[in-house]
Amino acid sequence: MKKAGTYILSFIISLLFIFTLVGSISGLTVYRYANEKKIIEMSDERNITGIVREQLEKYFSQRYSSTGIPAQIYMDAIDDEYLRSVVELKIQRGFAALDGREKPADINCPELEKAISGFYSDYAESIGYVKDGKYDEIVAKAKNDAYSVINDYCDAYKLNALEQHGVISKISPLYRHIGQLVIGVLAAAAVMLILIVIINRKFLSAALYWSGASALLAGIIGTVPCRYLLSTDYFGAFTIKQAQVYTAYTGAMKTVTGAFAASFLAAAIIGILLIAMYAAICLLSKDKTEDAAK
Repeated sequence: MKKAGTYILSFIISLLFIFTLVGSISGLTVYRYANEKKIIEMSDERNITGIVREQLEKYFSQRYSSTGIPAQIYMDAIDDEYLRSVVELKIQRGFAALDGREKPADINCPELEKAISGFYSDYAESIGYVKDGKYDEIVAKAKNDAYSVINDYCDAYKLNALEQHGVISKISPLYRHIGQLVIGVLAAAAVMLILIVIINRKFLSAALYWSGASALLAGIIGTVPCRYLLSTDYFGAFTIKQAQVYTAYTGAMKTVTGAFAASFLAAAIIGILLIAMYAAICLLSKDKTEDAAK
């Protein structure tokens, strides 16, 4: 009767242990990647700056017919270092909104402003146009438009758009407490493991079996969908117009999904090892019992 009770309790706690393990692994992975440092690293790995530069050159070239400003006026004035700093800034501003911190100020480019001013000045002189208040307004608008386009293209993760649509404000309270949530789930998993050990204190080898089975099942639950998403290139089917946005999001999702898959696979392997240890202990116990009986 006692063994039946121990089995039922172990089964119930093991089920709870599975869910807390899945939550712990998921929480730790999200905590590891959901920060500006990691996002910036992934942006560098995917060469977002280079893609942004290519897209900006296409945009300014296409706009030449309406603005009359050659694309090279802009492109010669903005280098990769400046674009990379703006890409980073957009990420930093997005996470500042999530954290409730003060946002860093936008970065200006004196070379760009000088290039635009120089272009309009040369053009005005070539047609004998007197520089008046209207002229100053046109030049100022050209500079503001250029900054607007650059900032939009450098916001590869569209964090500014997410903030404007109220998405960031909704997830911010949860994000600010992500550390406490992960600790809570880890604590719950630790409690489940301790309970398994206590319930099977008279037969500690059984604790290896139950904890191993839980780890194995948790690993399978997490690994299978992750491997499916990666093997079918599920994220590659996303239809996003801007190349830098497509690359940033699909790259990030593939990287994070791969991290999930690796973590859950590790849990499954640990589970197999624990079950193997349990089986080995049972075999040794059986051999000792047979030897004693002889």
